Amino acid sequence: MRHLLFISTTLRPDSGYGSLTRNHCDAFYDKGVPFTLLLPHTAERAIVPYATQVRYVLPNLPLNFGALPDLPKLRHFYASVRWECAASTLMHSLLDFPYAALGFRMARTRRIPFFFSALGTYSVAPFGRRIDRALFMPAYRGARRIFAISDFTAEAMQAAAGEERHIDTVRLPAPPPTPSVSRSFSWLPSSARVILSVGPLKERKGMDVLVRAMPAIVRLLPDAHLVIAAAYGDERPYRALAEEGGVAGNVHIVRNPSADELGALFARADLFSMTPRSVDSEFEGYGLVYGEAGWYRLPVVASRSGGVPEAVLDGETGILVPENDPCVTAQAIISVLRDERLARRLGDAGYAHASRRTTARYAEELLALYEAPYQP
Repeated sequence: MRHLLFISTTLRPDSGYGSLTRNHCDAFYDKGVPFTLLLPHTAERAIVPYATQVRYVLPNLPLNFGALPDLPKLRHFYASVRWECAASTLMHSLLDFPYAALGFRMARTRRIPFFFSALGTYSVAPFGRRIDRALFMPAYRGARRIFAISDFTAEAMQAAAGEERHIDTVRLPAPPPTPSVSRSFSWLPSSARVILSVGPLKERKGMDVLVRAMPAIVRLLPDAHLVIAAAYGDERPYRALAEEGGVAGNVHIVRNPSADELGALFARADLFSMTPRSVDSEFEGYGLVYGEAGWYRLPVVASRSGGVPEAVLDGETGILVPENDPCVTAQAIISVLRDERLARRLGDAGYAHASRRTTARYAEELLALYEAPYQP
């Protein structure tokens, strides 16, 4: 059996990259596949069952090397990385730019096959910047395989690179929830119908669309409450929008919820909604959080944006609405909250969809692709 090398930036469960990395490593650990995970030397030390298989040896790299060469950054990028691992190995960067570029150089030095995951925005944006493109193109051209999180991401990456090559779509699984302590939230009325959204407070996630939709929702459903669980971001613009719309008492922002708190919010919710938008070269690559909602049998309302239609099946696991449209978003949410049969049908289908995409199946799919013949 091969000994696998993975590259990432963090194992923190409250980070998108960290959650992805944990899911990936958990899948291979559960299957008994030997691996070593390489993280930046400043990464927070993780408490995981495979802690002895984690090496904190990588440099910290910027997401953008700028328009002109920054010599200290470039020297750091090209610095050699030393680690100990089994001799028979392949390397898989779980991130795209810039760590796939570094990993490709490391793999080429060791003469081992290289793979990387393309997760969305940072699979595409580097091709539009001269220095970043020069660093990224060798990995794009030379990787044994690229694993895109969605068909949309694969097509956007090929268009940005200006060169077609084979890219496999391997959709990530949402892990089933772990049992959490039941809790109540004193700031939520017991009769509240809860619309839950999870994600950072930034323009691309479209949380403002949900806040703008709330006045129309509350007019027909006065007990509707929007809860946004956000790891980071400036909440002041969202609170100002809620005040302006007269729904400040129906919009709640929960900062940095713990895993137990987030699980309790999912369990308390009646509907899940996240309505991302494309902003310049940034887009929603897939939307793993919709799968998390599926495990809780929550109906979903989402925007038809980026790779979201591959995560939310319109009319089956949820309802898709146009980007930047609070009116249609409100109508969709109201229609689901008013129709128990529709909500149950969408939620049950979402659960079935999430449970079919297991971590074991994900690991088996990747193991088969690691061994498959090279496709340029």
